[in-house]
Parts: sequence; structure tokens; C-alpha cells
Amino acid sequence: MISGANPALQHTPGSGRGLLSFIPAAETDRIKEEEAKRAAEETQNDEFVSNLGADLALRWQAAKKAKEPIDRILLQCLRQRKGEYDPQKLAMIKTQGLAENFIKITDIKCRAAESWVRDILRPPGEKPWSTDATPIPDLPPEIEQEITMRAYQEYRNALMLYPPQEVDALDWEDLIDEIKHATVQKIKDEAKSAAENLEREIDDDLIEGKWYDAVDDIIYDVVTFPAAFVEGPIKRKEKVLDWVSLPGGGSIPAPTEKVVKMYDRISPFDMYPSPGAKSLQDGYYFIKNRFRRSDLNAMVGVDGYDEESVRYVLKTYGQSGFRMDHAGDHERADVEGRPHEKDDPEGTIDCLKYCGPVQGSKLIEWGMSKAEIPDPDLDYEIKAYMVASTVISAVLNPHPLGKRNIFSASFVKKNDSVWGEGVPQIMSDIQDICNGCVRAMVNNMGMASGPQVWYLADLVDPTMPMTTMHPWKQWPFKSDEMIGKSSPPMGFFQPDPIIDVLIKLYDYFFKQASEITGIPAYIYGSENVKGAGKTASGLSMLMNAASKGLKMVVGHIDNGIVKPSIEAHWLTIMLDDPEKAQGDIKIVARASEYLIMMEQLQIRRMEYLDATNNPVDMQIFGLDGRAEIHRETLHSLKMNTDKILPDRESIMARQEEMKLRKMLEAISASTGIPVEQLVQMASGGTAGPGQGPVGQEKRAIGPDGQPVAGQDFRGMQ
Repeated sequence: MISGANPALQHTPGSGRGLLSFIPAAETDRIKEEEAKRAAEETQNDEFVSNLGADLALRWQAAKKAKEPIDRILLQCLRQRKGEYDPQKLAMIKTQGLAENFIKITDIKCRAAESWVRDILRPPGEKPWSTDATPIPDLPPEIEQEITMRAYQEYRNALMLYPPQEVDALDWEDLIDEIKHATVQKIKDEAKSAAENLEREIDDDLIEGKWYDAVDDIIYDVVTFPAAFVEGPIKRKEKVLDWVSLPGGGSIPAPTEKVVKMYDRISPFDMYPSPGAKSLQDGYYFIKNRFRRSDLNAMVGVDGYDEESVRYVLKTYGQSGFRMDHAGDHERADVEGRPHEKDDPEGTIDCLKYCGPVQGSKLIEWGMSKAEIPDPDLDYEIKAYMVASTVISAVLNPHPLGKRNIFSASFVKKNDSVWGEGVPQIMSDIQDICNGCVRAMVNNMGMASGPQVWYLADLVDPTMPMTTMHPWKQWPFKSDEMIGKSSPPMGFFQPDPIIDVLIKLYDYFFKQASEITGIPAYIYGSENVKGAGKTASGLSMLMNAASKGLKMVVGHIDNGIVKPSIEAHWLTIMLDDPEKAQGDIKIVARASEYLIMMEQLQIRRMEYLDATNNPVDMQIFGLDGRAEIHRETLHSLKMNTDKILPDRESIMARQEEMKLRKMLEAISASTGIPVEQLVQMASGGTAGPGQGPVGQEKRAIGPDGQPVAGQDFRGMQ
């Protein structure tokens, strides 16, 4: 076939130059698929691609092996919270014929911790983060140069206006510091305004990118598992409703595609850090994704993905699917409520996402340009996607600082480890002991619920069933064997119940669960609260004491997920829209420091308002300062501040008006002129009849046009 020709039209051999044969469309599609498959196989069989795929495959095997003990812990945590025994332990209990009861103490503690953390991270009408201008902004070089030039200009102006000896006395450094202080103050004011605008834009992006949904989801993971993970921002094309202009004018909402900065919650089961990694920024990591055909179809023609390789994967695994199952995957599906996942006729395709360093020489061999890889001996951060040994994408990490946009947090953080501890791990021993107590109580109640029977088996009629007991049951014995026997052929005894002892043991360890986890019973409304918890003030003190441990947990989420993810989002905005990078702005995580104290803060704020409501403090604050205190108070009370308080400009104008009024009242008191008349004069009006420009009475005018001089008759008698 001629390259670039239509495969449906070919010359028929021996039929003449002008005759063409027609190939059906189905045959044409088959030819195209075979060509695409052949091209993809040639690409994947290329020496360099195979080297990259083999290198990533070796790293995957190492990460998977290192994850095996963590996988067992994850399954144990999930089962413990669901109230299920491990298969080995359940089999052992069944062989002993014991009760199989499981008391969900872990689930109670986890749900209480979830609710508590969610109230702090996601209170109604509040965000767990904010933007703020730094106290001392960093000045760009051009601003520093402008300050020096302004100081030099003022120095030259001083030479022209003042004697040289006075100019020489000017301190050059003080002059620069003065100009710099004024410039910094101006930049701080601009940065504060820019921070407020930026905060609104970031919040809008986070809502569209489902950042808040991801944070809601990881609360369960933080409490339950050794770690929780969030990835983002990831730029994706999403279908959204947007206003579309009509040809004849006007607009209507219509579905359109829009690039959105998305955030994903990553299941701890699907995260595979490198062996020995101290953090997600250390070493490398894999994320196991489970794609459907539609997901791979969306990659065709997208920058960064090799189209031929994607089509090869679709052709090879599109019908049968491809699963990278290993020990624990089937158990995970059962525990997570997907027992029939393997029966899905639409086969899913497991794809590994790799993030980490690769030597530059391998990337150049793979096909990257020397402009992208200037030094082949150094390692470069890449993101790659691999199905089996087929690499369908490999690109350099676009982060300008080489960081990875993935974040994690744990209920109990461990230094130098990606994995911490969750609530189920912390109280696993307590859960086992309490379960043992409950099983013992059930078994003991069963044993002590009725008498135990003993009998001489050789005296019992062999046709008599001895398995059940009921009232008025008859017990036949052999009479010839009873002759001369003084002992009875059977007897009864009652096992002693030890329920009280077991209940005391259970209560003791149940209380220890609160001590060990830091999640006391009164958090979730338990009625068995004693001591200080019986009073409202005492319970408030206990709640505040308990919040210290929870504050540490929320701090882990703040520092591990909230703050770094918002900073990454802010960096993305600066790179995409450099004109928005105004001011020196920092991201503040507020949950652990501010929201957790909201109730107490509100009380203290009201007390502060009362304490500062006096003339001395009003002189210090001014109306604008007092208004800011009211604004924060009303905001915390979920009231509409815009409808209650005027804006800052209106308050300042009113304050200037009050100052002018007081000044005019003082002038009126000394001159006797009414205040209203002075106001009219101050606003550009004229004086009243018979009064001069300052409100004094006009003197008579003589024939010469000059005021008539008066004569003083005082002292004349």
C-alpha cells in the first residue's frame, strides 16, 4: 500500500491502470487496527522503551514487597472498625466452639473522632485556611532600585532648596529607610487587598476541583488507617455548565469543557511508597489506578500520552482486562463491600502511576530531547504511567521546584516514615481484651443457664437419646446393673456464673480505650460521666482538656494536607497567570489554631467588647478600629456584616465629619455664631446679614468708603 493513500482504494493487479478495487469499511478498520498494533509493538519493543519499562517494573516489585506488612495492617484496621475478626482468628474461635461476638468499640471511637475532626475542619460558613500578607514583605529588585532613585532625587532637591551645610547633615541611610518604610506600608496595604481577592479565587477553584470533598473523604482515612493521602492540583478537562453566547444576542447555560484543577483522595491501599522512604517527597512512589476502557479512550490524542501505546493497551487488554492482583486484594474487595467485583464482565485495566527520579541518560535514550535533559548524569523527576510493561506516558515533573503534588497526614504521626498510626492500631489490644470478655460472658451465661448432667454410661439404655433435656423427661436405666449399687446412676450440678467479674474487667478496659486514644466517652454523649463531667462548667473544662489531643491530630492535617495543598494551588495560579502574583502572601491553616477555639474565642471577644467600651480605648481604636472588632464578632455569629456595618470608607468619612463638627462647635462657643451657620460657611456659603466673613458685626462705612472709627467713652464720667 502506498504510504498516505486511502487503504480502501487500491489498484487491482492485472486489471489495468485505471481500475480500482473497493475494500469494505470493516476490512479497512481491521487493517488500521493491525497497523496501529504493529506500530505500538515496535515502539514497546524498542530497546530504550523496554529499558525504561523494565526499570520501573523493578522499582514496582520493590515497593510492592515493602508494602506487604502495611497491607495486612490496613486490612486489620478496616476489619476491626467493621466489627469482623481476621479469618485466622475466626477459624480458631470456631474450632473451640466459642461465641463469635465482636463489640464495635473501635467503630464508636472512630466515629466520634471523625465527627470531632469534621466539626473543626469543616464548620458551617468557615474555611480551614486563609491568605494573609506577610508582616515584612520581600521587595523585588526593581522596587529596591526605585527607592534608591527616589532618595537620590530628594537629596538633589534638598541641594537646591537648603544651604549646603544643612544638606550635608542629612543622613542618607535614614532617608532611604524613611522612603522604604512608606513603600513597605503601601505594599502591605496592596498585599492585604490582593490576599483577599486571591482567597476568593482560590476558594472558587477549590470548590470546582472538589478539594473540600477530598478533605471530607480523608477524615475517615486519617482516623481509620495509618495514613491518608490527597493528590492535586491535577489539571483535567471536565464538563461543566457555563454561559454560552447566542448568535442573536443573549446567553444560555450549556455544557462545555473546562480545564479544572482537580483533587483526588488516594486510598491507602493504592499507595506504594519506595522502601525506606521518609516522606512522599523522598525516594519514589507508585499509585495503582484501575481504569476502564473509557478512561483510556480519553487519553488518545492527549499531550503527554503516546497514542500508539494507548491503542496497544486497548487492543491487548480492552476486552479481558488486566489485574495486578496480589495477596490481600480479594480480601480488600470483600471488606470494602465489593465481593463480586471480579465478576464484572467489563474488564478493568490496572495502571501504575510512577512519580520519582530517573537518570537523565535513560530519559534521553527513551526519546526526550537534550534540551529537556541538559545533563544526562543527573536524575530528573518524572511522572509515568505503565500498564504491565507498556509505558503509555512519561513526562518531566512540571513543578518548578521539583516537588510532588501529593500530601498525607496521620492520626498519630511517626517521624521518618510515611505511615503513622490510626485509632484501630492504637486500641487493638483493648479491642481484643474487650472482645474476649464479651465472648467469655456469653459462654459463661450459656453454661450457667441450666444444670450440667452426669451419668453412668454403662447403666443407660443404649436406645435412649441423651442429647436434650426437657421437663418430665424419663431416664431409663438397666435394672440388673443397678442391683447392689449404692451410688446414683446420674446426677446434676450447676456451674457458677462469673458475669460480675467479667463486667468489671470489661468496664476497666473500656475506660482505658478513652485514655489510650484520647477520645473520651463524653465526646459522643455518653451518660456514664462522673466527677467534674456532671456539671456544665466541669464538662466544658474536660472538653477543653480533651481538645488538646485532638488539636494535635488536626495540626497533622493542617501541616500535612491543608497548607501544602493550598500553597501548591497558589503556585499553580502564579505560574498560569503571572499578573496575579501581587504582594508577598502566605497561606494560613486555621483549623488547629483558630477554629478549635471558636466557642471560647466568641466568649472572650464579647468580654473584650465590654471591657474596651470606654472613652480612653475609643481614642486608641477610633471608630474604624471599633468597627473591625464588631465586624469579626458579627462574622463569627454568622450574621451578614455588609447589611449591619458600613464599609471602612463610610466610617472614615463619618469620623472626619464628626471631627469637623466638634471643631465648629468650639468656634461657635467662642464667637457666638450658630453651628449651622458655620457649617454653611465651611461648605462655601456666605455669612448672614450684618455679619462679616468671620461672623462679626459689620462696621458703618463713612463717605470716604472706610469704616467709621468708633470713640471710646469708657472712663468718661
